[in-house]
Amino acid sequence: MNKIKRLTAIFLSTTIIMSLCTCGIYAETEVQPADTGTEELSLDEYKIHSDVFDSDLYQAIYLKNCVEKRTSEGGTSLTSVQKQLAFVKGAIGL
Repeated sequence: MNKIKRLTAIFLSTTIIMSLCTCGIYAETEVQPADTGTEELSLDEYKIHSDVFDSDLYQAIYLKNCVEKRTSEGGTSLTSVQKQLAFVKGAIGL
């Protein structure tokens, strides 16, 4: 698996674990992406692990949505990145 695909898989796997936590299921697992991307698994394959998964899962693991959900300081959402850029520009006098 190339580096970008592996990093994307880790990012999406983390999002799945976060989704489970919001459903009240706490995963005690190490994120280990498989050769199959998380977005390529069928809903039935997810349901093997937990029946809380439903069709909303694919919306949750859509990469753009994953990026936009990270809104905390230093996060990857567009708003967070814009704030970080403004801070750095101010710090270096641009």
